[in-house]
Amino acid sequence: MITSKTVSAPTNNTETWNQLPWKKCQKVVMRLQRRIVKAVQQGRWGKVKALQHLLTRSFSGKALAVKRVTENQGKNTAGIDRQLWSTCNTKFQGIKLLKQRGYKPSPLKRIYISKSNGKRRPLGIPTIKDRAMQALYLLALEPVAETISDRHSYGFRPKRSCADAIVASHLLLASRNQLQWILEGDIKGCFDNINHEWLIKHIPMEKKILHSWLKAGFLESKTLYPTTAGTPQGGIISPILANFTLNGLEKLLESRFGKLGSKRRSKIRSGVNVIRYADDFIISGITREVLENEVKPLVSSFLHERGLILSEEKTKITSITTGFDFLGCNVRRYNKKLIIKPSKESIKRLLNKARALIKANIANTQAVLIRLLNSLLRGWGNYYSHVCAKRAFHKIDHEIMCALWKWGKKRHPRKGLRWIKNRYFKVMKQRQWVFAAPITKKKPKEIRRFSTVGVTIKNDVFRGFMTDKPVRNKKDLDKGLKRSVGKPACCVSKGGGSSNTTSLPNQLARDKGFEKRAQLYAAKAYSRQLDKSGNYIDLKKVFFIAISNCTLLPEEVDYISTHNIRDIKTNGHYLKDFQFVFIELPKFVKNKVEQLESIVERWCFFFKYAEETTEEDLQEIAEKAPIIKLAYDELDKFRWNEKDLVAYEERIMDLRKEEAILEYRLDLAEEKGKKIGKEEGKIEVAKAMLASNVDVNTIVKFTGLSISEIEELSGNL
Repeated sequence: MITSKTVSAPTNNTETWNQLPWKKCQKVVMRLQRRIVKAVQQGRWGKVKALQHLLTRSFSGKALAVKRVTENQGKNTAGIDRQLWSTCNTKFQGIKLLKQRGYKPSPLKRIYISKSNGKRRPLGIPTIKDRAMQALYLLALEPVAETISDRHSYGFRPKRSCADAIVASHLLLASRNQLQWILEGDIKGCFDNINHEWLIKHIPMEKKILHSWLKAGFLESKTLYPTTAGTPQGGIISPILANFTLNGLEKLLESRFGKLGSKRRSKIRSGVNVIRYADDFIISGITREVLENEVKPLVSSFLHERGLILSEEKTKITSITTGFDFLGCNVRRYNKKLIIKPSKESIKRLLNKARALIKANIANTQAVLIRLLNSLLRGWGNYYSHVCAKRAFHKIDHEIMCALWKWGKKRHPRKGLRWIKNRYFKVMKQRQWVFAAPITKKKPKEIRRFSTVGVTIKNDVFRGFMTDKPVRNKKDLDKGLKRSVGKPACCVSKGGGSSNTTSLPNQLARDKGFEKRAQLYAAKAYSRQLDKSGNYIDLKKVFFIAISNCTLLPEEVDYISTHNIRDIKTNGHYLKDFQFVFIELPKFVKNKVEQLESIVERWCFFFKYAEETTEEDLQEIAEKAPIIKLAYDELDKFRWNEKDLVAYEERIMDLRKEEAILEYRLDLAEEKGKKIGKEEGKIEVAKAMLASNVDVNTIVKFTGLSISEIEELSGNL
């Protein structure tokens, strides 16, 4: 039987916007983007154009474009038409407005923001409709850009950041090779001077739309000015246009000096490599002459074709031993060791901002000041959490502490110092000077200032899981290794228990520097097994277990590889119990607790996802491998200072004393209870025997009670 039911479409645009299938829209756009990537890889540019045309006319692409511009940080910034799409009704109407036929962009609204050198940077703010149209074409341009972009380009690209560029520079310069010179490149007015003709000729998108954006002009002080060059900073499409302009620099250098690993490269030996973030880039070289006479003219000619020139102020050639600043970090080699840390200018700017913020909020509440400071400090701390920033964090924490103390004294000039300290600085656990305050009067929960000292530095800290104590810095690393030989918190043994296995300390490292230390300490472990006569007796197995966050052995497929030592001349395998075990975490693919099958996999999961592991996941892992819970506790204690550790040990001792006293009291109570129960049982038995007219002597002999006690019981019956 066929039934029918009348269904009416929603007449309210608010309901329609809220009911849009966003996941389906993302799938449609993603599928088209994948097809664009495949077409670019095959060189079928006609198909690329057809797929872009399909994507920019699709409802899914338009909906996602409107969603992006109405939910990002610039959603409340209007253009010259002063319009915002802030309601569901206007958002849905905005989808209908994204039409290519008859489209003409409005002029940009010109505003200025301050730069770090005191100059002002011009920004051009498009209208909300133009931003949505740019976001729509960005969906079609991104797959092309990501396919043909330079490998070491990190600016304004999805899933890439400044941290990636810093890591790339560390990998390039940290090795002990002949790269001693760096060309620091900076393009003068990159966004403002790009040649329009070059853009229209080389950008793979609709030329009419691109031409209308480039020639839209800008409005400043009610005066319309034309745009003859450049892409406006402030538009969504501008960063990808700048990346398209600068793409090809890496390929140009490879064509001149050879690709990495090629015969031509090894023959020329120039050491030329480029790392670029937006318009800032560095190029390495073996000698200053190579960079000055060959690389710099090549880069200048490459930029001249696009209407750009190098900035004479910021472009210079520097020795790696002198150091250079790149993306707010200072990169310098100290005694054959590369160290990347926050630059002095970056620290100075942060402190100036923090001091100005504290001074401007002299009359504001403490809770408001803490919120403003936390936003500033947390972002700065997270940005530099991947470099050697321990000293910088301590300095910043001290300077801000001094500024807050002055803030408190200036607010209360007639109060004593102790009163000010008790008013604004609280005692929390072992910390005596915590700048904290209640959120509101009705909410007693306190908000405290973010401390940069507590930021976890993620790549210059060696973590050793040892029975003595964790290693906190590189100076203590060798001491900790010597202490922990033969007694690690975790070990992997083959055949037999820990009684016949000597395991060297496990290390969590990011480079190959521990390979020689492995050989050194393994040799020491063998030499300690000599008896007085100089003979080896009861040799134990020696393992060196190294856990790495990078791929050390590209040829190995498995994430665990075990290596033995053989004689070079005879290829004899005599040291069978002398092994090196390398665990490469990038090759460990399991990412769920349910997938773990063995103790080794649980260890690898713990090391790879220790910071992301929830308490529930840890509890589930610890049920099958309790030793991982102990290692997790050690990792937690690693972040404590010395006072915290001392207080922790004292508290543990107090708890153990309390447990011992409680156990002693329970034992006494148990003995006393047994004695009382035994006496009461005897009395009950005697009463029963008296009721049965049993002889008194028999009762005395059976229960052990005296005759007087039995006569007293018979009198009470």
